[in-house]
Amino acid sequence: MLDLSGREELDWLAQLMADVRTAEPAMDPLIVGALARDLLLHYGHGFKIERATADVDFALAVADWDDYSATRDALLASGLFRPFRNAAHKLQHAKFGWVDLIPYGALERGDGTIAWPPAGDEVMAVIGYAEAASAAIAVALPRDQRARVVSLPMLAVLKVLAWKDRHRFTQGKDAVDLQLLLRRYLEAGNVDRLYAEFPHVIRTS
Repeated sequence: MLDLSGREELDWLAQLMADVRTAEPAMDPLIVGALARDLLLHYGHGFKIERATADVDFALAVADWDDYSATRDALLASGLFRPFRNAAHKLQHAKFGWVDLIPYGALERGDGTIAWPPAGDEVMAVIGYAEAASAAIAVALPRDQRARVVSLPMLAVLKVLAWKDRHRFTQGKDAVDLQLLLRRYLEAGNVDRLYAEFPHVIRTS
């Protein structure tokens, strides 16, 4: 458990999680993307935020597209969220910006992608999200709220996969994030693990 319950600057995220659970009590999203990076590296270990984020990426395990639509509809029906332009996977929160809802699970195709209905023309890679969810870190937030956050190793894996999928039109941001994760990983509470669990890696001749 990563305890960030005393970080008052995360009160907005705690309120967002509370609003999500009020609207859809069964929803247990996984925080991925840049916010996960900041929760683990900045708030968890004090590293400076090097690239700010304006949205929250939630990965949702769903059985099918009807399941995804029901979750999205429940958030909209609460009055706390509204559609964001014409983006099927984005919602605008009344106070805290937009939220990306990224489905994964049984609706994935054989190559680890999803094809958004109705036409299936918009394809998104979600390979690795199920594995990320199984290794998620529990994070305590203010207001007695909690969140599941992708771990640093799995965040690095997702960045490699995202870089492969979209490097032609994202101006290298995934590569920059991957570099940051690799540079900071040992300092993020893993130095002792290196010496205790992997002495052969650092052993000199």
